[in-house]
Parts: sequence; C-alpha cells; structure tokens
Amino acid sequence: MDLITNPLFFVFLLIGAFFYYRNSRTVLNDQGFALGEAFEGYVQDVLFQERYYVLIEKTHNHIENAHRYVESSLKPDFKFRPRFGGEPFHVEAKYRSKYYNEVQWCKPYQLDRYKEINKFTAVYIAIGIGGSPNCPKYVYVIPLSELQYNTFRPSHFGKYRYPTGYSVHTDKMMHL
Repeated sequence: MDLITNPLFFVFLLIGAFFYYRNSRTVLNDQGFALGEAFEGYVQDVLFQERYYVLIEKTHNHIENAHRYVESSLKPDFKFRPRFGGEPFHVEAKYRSKYYNEVQWCKPYQLDRYKEINKFTAVYIAIGIGGSPNCPKYVYVIPLSELQYNTFRPSHFGKYRYPTGYSVHTDKMMHL
C-alpha cells in the first residue's frame, strides 16, 4: 500500500497538525504575555518610579494564575499612592507593538469592570505603542474617565502623551 493512500498516514498527519497548531498558539500567547509583562516593568520602574510612588498592589502574572487563578488579578495591574501625599489610584498597563488608526486597549467586559472600580478609586490606562515594551515609541497615561470605549485614537489624546523614559510626576497626576 502506498504511503499516501494508507489511512494511518492521514490519522498521524491530523494528529501532528493538531499538536503543531496547539503549540504554535501557546508560543504566541507566551510571547504576548512576555511583552505585556515587560511593559508592566516599564510602567512600574519608569513611569511610576519608587521615589515618587508607593506600590500598594500588583496583580499576579500569568504563570502564577495558571497554577491557581488569583481573583484579584481581575483588578488593574497596579495600585499606587503618591509618596508625598495624595489618593491611591489604579493603573492598567497595555502594550501594542503597532496600530492602524485606533488601538484596542481592552475587551468590552474589561472596560465595564474598570469602570466599576473607577467609581471608588481612580483608574488610569498606561498604553505603550511601538518600539519595544521596555522603551515604547509612544507612551500615554489616560484617565479611564476620558475613555468611553475599549479603543482609542492616539491623535485625540496628545495631552496624555509622555516622553519615553520619563516618570509621571505626582503634581501632573493630580491634574489628569
């Protein structure tokens, strides 16, 4: 019997294709998580530096959540408090390597959840675009109250853009 006409050949081919597809999706998801976690590091260490902000809370990473999901991971990535006075606030970090006209920064159900949190504690969205997650080309820190949708057009939010590599100063946060 010829290899191509052998039914077992097709069974093994389908099984191989299934595992290849599943593993390729896992690799893409892991790369996405790695980019997101790298940008979270930028947000924590550059935008909201320890000398200006106290880190109150930080959500668990995807590896910890894969073992046992921590419900507080539904909150924004960080909760900070200005070191020299001021109210605590949340920050959700999102990195996008590129965009066309607008950026989808979250899913609609996440936006609803963040809006609920924003009723009690201010929520800001830190968005890095282009470059690398450790040094994005464009950085925005936008009050959630300014974002009505789960997408935004960078051209409409110029006043919330920050120079790459600089911290968000506490006096500016009070006026956002």
